[in-house]
Amino acid sequence: MKKTVLLLVALWMATTLSAQVYVGGGMGFHLGLFGRGSHNAQLSVMPEIGYRVNNWLSVGTSVGYHWQEEGTSRLSVAPYARAYLPLGQYVGLFADALYSYSYYLDDSYRSWRAGICPGIHISLSPRFGLVSRVAFLGYRSVNGEGYFDADLSITNSASLGFYYAF
Repeated sequence: MKKTVLLLVALWMATTLSAQVYVGGGMGFHLGLFGRGSHNAQLSVMPEIGYRVNNWLSVGTSVGYHWQEEGTSRLSVAPYARAYLPLGQYVGLFADALYSYSYYLDDSYRSWRAGICPGIHISLSPRFGLVSRVAFLGYRSVNGEGYFDADLSITNSASLGFYYAF
């Protein structure tokens, strides 16, 4: 009897969930013209996987490889929680609360950041769309030296990504 009730509850929960798994990723370009840190170009490739809990909340993570102009590359992992604000049927805003950890392959730096990344979301179909983060506001630490950061420049922090929901 317990197994039957448990099975019915599990089936009911599975049919009422509005969650979706999505995969995607993005590319980013960072000019490094303003603010702290290096002043060089950086290209990033970041595959991503996530789980859409409901119409306004999703959780996910991206793993990235970042190539810098001076030849120093790094790996990063960035789990996030994303809140959506729809502005219409196809366009919306979002804010990512994220934590990102980066490891430089030449072992020169280890860094992390925690903060909010606002962005825009464009649905091209019910299961496919584009996302773009446009800024970062939060705390960064590089080799133990931390500071608050408000990177509001699109040329410094913009990225373009896509997703496909299953």
